[in-house]
Amino acid sequence: MAKTKKRRNPAQASAWGKLEHEAARERKKEGLGKKAKAKSVHENKDGELTYKREEFAHDTKDVKKKAKAKAKIELWRRKVREIEEVVKNYDEVEYKRGKKEEEARRLDQEKWDSKSKIERRVAARQLDPTKWKLKGAAKPAQEVYSEDVRYVDKYALDLKNSKESHARMENLLVTRQGSLGELEIGRTYLDANLGLAKALMGAGKVAGAGKLAERMGKLQGDFGFDDIEIRCALECNMPSKVRRIKADSVWGKWAMALVEFVSWHELEEEGSTEEGARARLREALEGNVLVGFYLSFSEIVDDCLELQEELEGKGREMEGEDKMVAEAVEYSCSEQVGGWFGTDMAVEWVREEVLTGEREGGGGWMDRVKEIVGVEGEEVEVQGDGEGEGEEGEIDMDMYRGMLNTALEMVAESGVFGGEERGDEMGEGGDGTSDGGTSS
Repeated sequence: MAKTKKRRNPAQASAWGKLEHEAARERKKEGLGKKAKAKSVHENKDGELTYKREEFAHDTKDVKKKAKAKAKIELWRRKVREIEEVVKNYDEVEYKRGKKEEEARRLDQEKWDSKSKIERRVAARQLDPTKWKLKGAAKPAQEVYSEDVRYVDKYALDLKNSKESHARMENLLVTRQGSLGELEIGRTYLDANLGLAKALMGAGKVAGAGKLAERMGKLQGDFGFDDIEIRCALECNMPSKVRRIKADSVWGKWAMALVEFVSWHELEEEGSTEEGARARLREALEGNVLVGFYLSFSEIVDDCLELQEELEGKGREMEGEDKMVAEAVEYSCSEQVGGWFGTDMAVEWVREEVLTGEREGGGGWMDRVKEIVGVEGEEVEVQGDGEGEGEEGEIDMDMYRGMLNTALEMVAESGVFGGEERGDEMGEGGDGTSDGGTSS
């Protein structure tokens, strides 16, 4: 028998007023006070007892930012752990076989996606002879008799392959110290650790990022970890450690040049001289003069560059002048340039060296820029579809070289080269004149 709800007599009910509501709130607060020791109840900013969820139901921007940074770090750590398992048990034969099978699956999928709906239906209905189930006398002998010579014990075969694979395995973290980036899986592993180090830096975990960069720098020196190591040492206020770091990559060389400039020009530290800072700058220019060209004329170059994100991380896989172009374009959209633009007179110092400095082998730095991106007046043939990639998904470096060549022509048209020479004459002769930007 169902229970009937007992109805309240309206005559006995009294209307609640302001005093009754206040008394109920006090009783509730008193009840919460008895449970104040519980984890779910605490005192908020206004001194009132409340439940935690009531206060944190809508997280602040700082809390959301920290949560995103934490999630990003965990994402990179998972990726590193996954690749590290392959690196520690690397079998070249199995790795290449897996890549080949992955490529075959990708091509099959592309072929399937290119078909129309009707073609897909027809292909799905077609019988595959390799999947026919034969019965009776039509059945092959190797499927009937286990003692047939053509019979292969798959378990014995798997055991044999496993032993051979185990004999080929090597721990790349031990056997490839200093040259891990020469292998494809090594570059993938270093890229993942570089992303993790940057994520740690973004979350403010400088010490962890510095230790990771120092450990990865021993595996491949010119991969960009030296730059992170330098920044971490500066964040931790350890300038003496900065000078002990060996800068092999372009990022590290330019970071070291900025450190020496600040030490000499801004802080005026003991032992820091203009000659030492300029030597670091020339070393950075020898590493990649296009970075100096960008820093000197960033406003013009930024107007000419497009699709910079397409070259992120691609320069490490290239060689020669293509590598220099890719690294310079990637550097232009990185956070490292903020250090140069935020330091007083740093960009002007670089521009002065780029325009007037001489290389050890002879010639100026701008001559080297013209050699890389195309001599002034020479047409740079741009191939590809204008979307950053050439045939078979390869990066179209001629397109980026053409962008830098356009920027170089715009710099020349602005009269910077002639203006510098006229300025020198004015300084020497007081009211000297020049014809066409050359001394008379």
